[in-house]
Amino acid sequence: QAVVTIGKMNDAGGLNVLLKLCSAENRDLRFTTVKVLSKFRNRQAAYVMSEQLAAENDNEIKMLILDSLIDMRDAGGYRGMEKMLTDQVVSLRVRAVYGLGLIGGAKGLQILFKSAKDSDYRVRAESCNSLGNFKDKGVVQTLNGVVKGDTDRYVRLAALYSLDRLREKSAIIPLFDQYAVEKDPVFKMKLFEITRVLIQYSI
Repeated sequence: QAVVTIGKMNDAGGLNVLLKLCSAENRDLRFTTVKVLSKFRNRQAAYVMSEQLAAENDNEIKMLILDSLIDMRDAGGYRGMEKMLTDQVVSLRVRAVYGLGLIGGAKGLQILFKSAKDSDYRVRAESCNSLGNFKDKGVVQTLNGVVKGDTDRYVRLAALYSLDRLREKSAIIPLFDQYAVEKDPVFKMKLFEITRVLIQYSI
């Protein structure tokens, strides 16, 4: 209750107290502090939460911090988000790459390039979906690489749909080449549909 009261003060003094409590030893205190701190919506709060995310060992608090940073559209220096890519909990890795797609930024893009090679197909698929929010030549190359080389149809479709959203001409020839050798009949049909759309769009 005291933490909530401090948060309602909505001043620099109250913020400084909350920033220190974010890394408190008591788990419930950290949880409540993060909930209150997220309402301040400033760079300093985002940075402290990101740093705590990198050090945090409670999965519920990790998810709460991720949700707060996503809601604030601020990765707070990205250290916490990047640390989540090595977390053993798949849902946390998925949430982190989803958030990076919304928050954006050059650092976020570099993290997404790495997560597109994650061991879990769900993380790779969400990474491909998030990459579709970036206008970058490297994104098109990465997504085309996933379409060509990933072993999971779900992931390949996520990459294909992102290429469809980006509508970049440079994706057409690699997709056409893949269509010529594609063995999965379902995926081949989607390749045809989207390649056709991209050609029409570029004319």
